[in-house]
Amino acid sequence: MVGVRRGELRDHRDAVFHLAPEARWKVMAQENVLVQLENLRTHPAVAVGLAQGELTLHAWVYKIETGEVFAFDPPSGQFVPLAAYVYPPDEAAVRLRIAPAI
Repeated sequence: MVGVRRGELRDHRDAVFHLAPEARWKVMAQENVLVQLENLRTHPAVAVGLAQGELTLHAWVYKIETGEVFAFDPPSGQFVPLAAYVYPPDEAAVRLRIAPAI
């Protein structure tokens, strides 16, 4: 799996071994998205944008079979349907501030 170091992948396989193969793939894909988001946070330009409050990052997973999009919800620690995802209040304010006028 791209983006997960070999030792991490092996440890992760042990943690999800009890799951059915389809559920195992789902969990591993979601974990990979979160690992990639953490990697992205270390990029200098991203780190500056985050520190200045000008950038927010989101972890989304796309389910090809159904076309559904799921967003990671930090308070619950789960991926939830995008339609049910509630942006944090501070982020909603940033979105309004940078939204183009119609």
